[in-house]
Amino acid sequence: YQRRVRDSWCNSETMSVDEPPQPMLEFEVKRGAKALRTSLAATSTLGDLRAKVAKLHAVPPERQRLVGLKERPIPPDSTLLADLKLKKKSVNKIVVMLDKAKVEKPPAVGEASSTPAQPQPAEQDVIQLLSVRSTVDQLETDVTKLEQKKKRRLSKSIQLVDELLTRAMLSCDNVGASLRAERKAEVLRIQQLLERVDKLKNIHS
Repeated sequence: YQRRVRDSWCNSETMSVDEPPQPMLEFEVKRGAKALRTSLAATSTLGDLRAKVAKLHAVPPERQRLVGLKERPIPPDSTLLADLKLKKKSVNKIVVMLDKAKVEKPPAVGEASSTPAQPQPAEQDVIQLLSVRSTVDQLETDVTKLEQKKKRRLSKSIQLVDELLTRAMLSCDNVGASLRAERKAEVLRIQQLLERVDKLKNIHS
C-alpha cells in the first residue's frame, strides 16, 4: 500500500513539472480585400510564418514581401518570432505584397536571355508614385480628422479609411524599381497610418 501511495505521489509530481504551454502569437494576414486570421507559437520561425502565409493566400514564400514587420532589414527566415518586435497580447497585422525583385531573375553572365528585355519607362513609375502619394496625402488628412472627432459612431468611417489605405499599399506594387526608395517611403508612411487607424478602432470599438 505504501508503495502504491509513493508511486501515485511521484506521478503527480511528474505531472506538475510539465512544461507550460507555449505562448501563441495572433496574426491577421491581409492580401487585397481578403484578411485571414492565424496563430503561431512564439518559438516558430519567420520561415514558418511565410509558409503559413503561402497556405492562406497562395503567395510563394520567395515572392512575399511582408509589410507590418518593424525590423529593417527583414531578418532571415531562421529568426524566431519571439525575437521580433511583435505584439504579444493583441493581433499583429501583416499585409502581403509581391516582391517584384524576386519575380524575374536576370540571365547569368554570358547567358543570352530567351526574350528581349522590356524596360518600363521611368515616366510611368513617376506617374504611379504621384498617384499613390496624392491618395495617401488625402487619407492622412482623413485620419487626422477622425482623430480629432469625439463622436462615438465612427466605425464605418474608420473601416473605410482602413480599406483605402490597404488598397494604396497594394498600389505601391505598381511603382517600378527605378523609384524603389520612394516606394519604400510610401509603404512605411501607409504602415504608420494603419497603426493610427488601429488605435482609432480600439477607441471606437
